[in-house]
Amino acid sequence: MNKHAIIGLVLISLFVVSCAQQKEDLPVPSPIENTPPPETAAPVVEEIPQPAAPVQKSYSKDVEELLLKGKGKANYKYYFSSMAPNQFGQYEEKAGYDLYVRDSKMKKSYASPVKIDSANMYDAVYLDSAEKKAFGMCITDTNCVNIQNKAYPLDYESEKVSLTPSSILKDVSYDAKIVGTEIFDSSNTKILEYVNKDGDKERLNIDSYSGLPLKQIKYIIENDVTKDLSRNMFTQVVVGSVKLSDVQLPSGVNVTG
Repeated sequence: MNKHAIIGLVLISLFVVSCAQQKEDLPVPSPIENTPPPETAAPVVEEIPQPAAPVQKSYSKDVEELLLKGKGKANYKYYFSSMAPNQFGQYEEKAGYDLYVRDSKMKKSYASPVKIDSANMYDAVYLDSAEKKAFGMCITDTNCVNIQNKAYPLDYESEKVSLTPSSILKDVSYDAKIVGTEIFDSSNTKILEYVNKDGDKERLNIDSYSGLPLKQIKYIIENDVTKDLSRNMFTQVVVGSVKLSDVQLPSGVNVTG
């Protein structure tokens, strides 16, 4: 074998060895693991608060026009009676009197006298809401034997009249609706229905001419049956005729006590 052939074999051997070495140095790829995809968190849904129902702060036009007729009146008289059911479901009169109103002064007259003691009684009460004073006096001849021209200071809080047509009108709720008409005590009335400030259902008959309440009924509905809880009535109403002498103590009266 000549010299050139030997050199060629050496070169070929070196090349083969070099390639084998490079193949051994290559990194062995690691096996691919089948890893599950990361869990996706459930989307957070925020609840959007719903706006509260608007609170009605005014009357409907027809109701407001009716109420305005009576709200400005401060001179009238009427007979008041109040009724409520007894244990047998029968309605009994709980209170009854004539009332004269002129501005801050009133006179309440009873059909039967109220006894103070065995010798003294009264059948009329003069009230002044501005001064918070009350005086009782006997003014009916048949009741007032030997005690005429005599007046008695009374407790104002006990005698004051809390329920009047004016006070009722102030408490009519904004949700009031006119639901019908009715003739009551010879007057044309419009009927309002609403839920009052105590949460009770209320029906109110208002005189179409004067705007004053004539009948107030509080009621509930049980098993589709309407049941009245109380009835307040203002009858024999006359507007604008009350004189100052009707609602203040007569001059020369002897105030005792």
